[in-house]
Amino acid sequence: MKIESVFLKNIKSYKKEKIRFKEGVNAIAGENGAGKTTILEAVGYVLFDYLPFSQQKFIRRGSNEGKVVVSLAIDGKDFKVTRKCNASDHLVTSGGGKKKIVSGVNDVKKWVSENIVSVHRNELDKVFSNAIGVPQGKFTSSFLESKSARQKIFDPILGVDEYREAFDNLRSPLQNIEEEKRKIKDKIIELRAKTSNLDQKKEKKENLVQKIHDYKEKLEKSREKLEKLEENKKELEETKEQIRQFKNNLREVENKKENLIEKKKEIKSDLEGSKEAKKIVDSNKKDKKKFEKVKKTLKDLKQKRKKLEKLKDEKNSIEKALVKLKGKRDSIKDDLNDVKGYEKELEEIKDDISIFKDLEDKRNNLLAKEKSLKNKVEDLKEKKEKSIPKKGVCPIFEGVECKSIDDMEHYFNQQISELSNKLDSVDDEKQRINKKIDEFDYNPKERVAFLKDQIKNKEKIKSELKKLNKKIDSKETELDRLKEQISDFEDLKSRLVSLEDKRDRLEQSAKKYDRKIETAELLDKRKDKLKNTKNQLEKVKEKEKKLNKKIKQKSEDFSPDKLEKMSNKTKKIREKVVSLKSDLKNSNNLLDELKSDIDRLEQFKEKNIKLEEELDEVSDFYDFFDFSRTILKDAAPHIAKAFVEKITQEADQFYKEITNDYTQNLTWNKDYEIIIKKGGRKKAFNQLSGGEKMAAAISVRLSLLKTISDSKIVFLDEPTVNMDETRRKKLADQIQQIDGFNQIFVISHDDTFNSAIEDVTKIVKQNGVSKVKEGGL
Repeated sequence: MKIESVFLKNIKSYKKEKIRFKEGVNAIAGENGAGKTTILEAVGYVLFDYLPFSQQKFIRRGSNEGKVVVSLAIDGKDFKVTRKCNASDHLVTSGGGKKKIVSGVNDVKKWVSENIVSVHRNELDKVFSNAIGVPQGKFTSSFLESKSARQKIFDPILGVDEYREAFDNLRSPLQNIEEEKRKIKDKIIELRAKTSNLDQKKEKKENLVQKIHDYKEKLEKSREKLEKLEENKKELEETKEQIRQFKNNLREVENKKENLIEKKKEIKSDLEGSKEAKKIVDSNKKDKKKFEKVKKTLKDLKQKRKKLEKLKDEKNSIEKALVKLKGKRDSIKDDLNDVKGYEKELEEIKDDISIFKDLEDKRNNLLAKEKSLKNKVEDLKEKKEKSIPKKGVCPIFEGVECKSIDDMEHYFNQQISELSNKLDSVDDEKQRINKKIDEFDYNPKERVAFLKDQIKNKEKIKSELKKLNKKIDSKETELDRLKEQISDFEDLKSRLVSLEDKRDRLEQSAKKYDRKIETAELLDKRKDKLKNTKNQLEKVKEKEKKLNKKIKQKSEDFSPDKLEKMSNKTKKIREKVVSLKSDLKNSNNLLDELKSDIDRLEQFKEKNIKLEEELDEVSDFYDFFDFSRTILKDAAPHIAKAFVEKITQEADQFYKEITNDYTQNLTWNKDYEIIIKKGGRKKAFNQLSGGEKMAAAISVRLSLLKTISDSKIVFLDEPTVNMDETRRKKLADQIQQIDGFNQIFVISHDDTFNSAIEDVTKIVKQNGVSKVKEGGL
């Protein structure tokens, strides 16, 4: 197994950093407080569930959550073990983190104990803190403790206390076995008492079986007699019921006969009414047909009248629309005439436009000339001011003498006066031009723009006028069509009046026809109904006759006294059957109880036999258990001695190589005390120098780790404390020669020590943040 990298995010002084490691010895260097030990703590937290303080203190200040990922290589496969602080996330993944192997603290600990360190998962933290990753400053402190304190530290690691715990833990099971023996004996005594009356109950059962047999024979005979009596009684009751039913049917038939006689009278009366109605219908039939024909014709004419009114409405609507369209056409014609006037006016003002434009151009030229002259005057005035204090100096070219002009002020005044005269001349001309422009009572340019804007709509107005003429022609054509259609209805009113008179004359006859037609149409139905009623009446009379005959026949075979005697006799036999059934049921219940008791007692007897056998087995097991417990108690010291002897051999060799002194021997005794022998003298651990203590402690802890676990990694945190330079170099050389570990991590701020190791990771802290320095040392 190999640790390939440790990733830290928001852990103590680390923000986000990944530290990579190689196989063999890896040195982690840096100043005190740089964050070296945090790497050891991170590995202990993730892989061994060991953290010597709260998770909150492990998280970087200001962060809510921290994260550690340890990347491993085991038998050619890659794994990542991830754990978050202040969260329940703890999982193992493979395949670059894509495949989840296990999750949860307990399952991850189990996985570590099976794949990294072969110790029970509950001992991982102890093995880490006392062998794999002993915290800084605690290498030697455990060996300086008292005997009892050392036993508490090293017994759990060596597993020695498990034997003592097993002995103590087996005390309670042994007591339970003894208690079980007592309970079995009590149950045997109890079961023997319960089965004492078993033979008596068996004899009682045989007597009860014979009694039940006698009850069954008597019950069978009584049931046969009861069955015959009930059959005879049933026949009498059925005859009585038949007579009652026949009488009920007779009453229904008699009532039906009376109803049919009454119904026959009503049908005859209705039939006479239908005959009278038919006469009235036949006499008014022709007038009814004429009336319906007139009604239909009137309906058609009224529809035509509605159509006429609709045509008139359309005609009025079109006439109104024509008036609007013609008014709009006149308005458009006026607009077109206005455009022609605008075109004429545009021709007339062309000369004015030319004159006006020339005047404006002249005025603009005069304004420009005026501005230029004013600028020259201002320039001369400025030069005049400059020349006054400098006589004989040219006012135009600076630094040049000018002897041709003695009085510069007079020169400039003369020039300014000439320009002023020109300005006055320009102003006079400008006033004359403005006067001519003012003589126009309008602006020809603005008027031309207006006229052109109006004239450009000429084609649009013509197009609109053309469309309007087409609409007017269409409407006038439609109006002519409507007038022609309206002319087709000229005689409609007179025809309506004539037909309404004819309808009124025929209406009375039609009403008589309507009132009687329904009754007249029922004539044939009422004839058939009368015939059917007569047939039903004959059938009912025949049925009445048959029912009277049946009632007479059944009454001859039935006697109420005979039925009463039969009922009383049946009742007595039934009561006897009930009594026998009750006796038989009670006897059967009693027999079931006896059988149940006998079966239960038989089971008790069988159980008692098994309990006696079980008592023998428990007694044997108790003896074996007591013997095993005694062996466990005696085995603990021997196991501890074997471990200590093996660790002492390995530790002694380590110590000699680290100190480079092969004349001394290291012993780690059964009390977990380190003793150094040299030249016949013994020195206890507390008598050693600081360097000797560190060398001895490292030797024992490395040997301990190799003996109790197959862990292939170990962390040495500041192992050179209290060592001189010679021993530091020797320790560095010996560490690189240590056999049996894939990786050894040495955490140290000692440059002398680190220079002897090839692979060094330098940790620096910058602005409170720990980082890996590129390029190492």
